[in-house]
Amino acid sequence: MSSTHSPAQTPLIRAFQSEDLPPLLVFWEDIYQELGWPVRPEDELEQIKDVFSGKTGFLMVVCREDEILGSGGVKPWHEAGSGILKRFYLVEALRGSGLAEQLLEKVEAKARTMGYHRLVLDAARDNPRAVRFYEKAGFTRFEPDELHHWGNVQMTQPELFWFYEKTI
Repeated sequence: MSSTHSPAQTPLIRAFQSEDLPPLLVFWEDIYQELGWPVRPEDELEQIKDVFSGKTGFLMVVCREDEILGSGGVKPWHEAGSGILKRFYLVEALRGSGLAEQLLEKVEAKARTMGYHRLVLDAARDNPRAVRFYEKAGFTRFEPDELHHWGNVQMTQPELFWFYEKTI
């Protein structure tokens, strides 16, 4: 992914659109590679329109022209009124710029308009930057009662993650 961005072009945070899918998949594959994660079928990358769509889910993207620089979305969690924050990433060049905080604010605002009052998420224990970000943003650790419901997929290695929640 190119990291040569003109400072004059301010990234835009907006709702995902179908034409975003090809560059979004490239962005996510780059993020997975950076984190050393394999792309697994249960990650549902190709099914993005189904996972984050309709009346219960959404995805926001950070973009500059036709390049995706970040993303964050919410889909329903198994507890009423709760959504799970997923695919919250930002390119390395923009981390620490305040853009992640802006994206999270927009995601939380959209989630509230959709009737969510609580967000949950998981953060890899070996990703201290993400852990600090979520804790600074007001998320607190908790232990889910039923990990087999986590994100609608089987959580096979819960010991690798911290679980967080926040009332919004």
